[in-house]
Amino acid sequence: MNITVAISRTIPDLFHLPNSHRFKRVLQGLLLSIGSPLGWLIISVVEGTPVLQALGGNVGLYLYLSISTAAVFMFLGAYIGANEERLMSQALVDQLTGIYNNRYFHEHLHIEYSRARRRNEALSLILIDLDHFKRINDNYGHVVGDKLLRRVAQAMKHCSREWETVARVGGEEFCVILATSNQQQAFTAAERFRQVVSQAVVNSEEGKDVRITASAGIATSDDVVGNEWDLYAAADKAMYQAKESGRNRCCAYEITEVFAH
Repeated sequence: MNITVAISRTIPDLFHLPNSHRFKRVLQGLLLSIGSPLGWLIISVVEGTPVLQALGGNVGLYLYLSISTAAVFMFLGAYIGANEERLMSQALVDQLTGIYNNRYFHEHLHIEYSRARRRNEALSLILIDLDHFKRINDNYGHVVGDKLLRRVAQAMKHCSREWETVARVGGEEFCVILATSNQQQAFTAAERFRQVVSQAVVNSEEGKDVRITASAGIATSDDVVGNEWDLYAAADKAMYQAKESGRNRCCAYEITEVFAH
């Protein structure tokens, strides 16, 4: 590929700035570029040239050094930042479904739980497991199963709210972190996710529509004694209650269960 064409295609993507490492690296490159004309000025002063004379006699040189160095450093900063974002995305995003992976879920849950405790706010979890997913793989093959997982994940992501974080935490298990949400709000959200899962459809190789349902467990920090992983365990218990109650439904963890042992 022609180098000019390659650069013209790369530059717009590198300087796509929202919420990015690229923006930080571009700013760092801009700050570093100040060192080039400043260094030249310092050398001139050390050699005995007065500052004003050095500045007045080399305005064009300083402008050239500033602009050219800034352009190079900013481009390199954007390139480095773009690669950092790519590596971070690979580390925190599930490669099959395109949503957050289990590693990101663990890190984000700890952050959100700590924030909720500091602010004395409720935090809820929805653990969602696809019903009889193994049958999909057995009947239609893993290719169709993977397509269905992707469709379900994207449907859940698209229907999520700003304060809801959707992640794939297992083979056919998903978890939603709901900041500042009580049990009733979480239950309403769980029903929304359950419905979009049931509406997701892919085609088998024979052209048959393939659908699936989901069971969801809800747990809220107000109802669970312990830390964020006790909250997760409570959501898991509620999810299995939904499975045992007939599947394709939502169940909420009740605080009375804490005293049942």
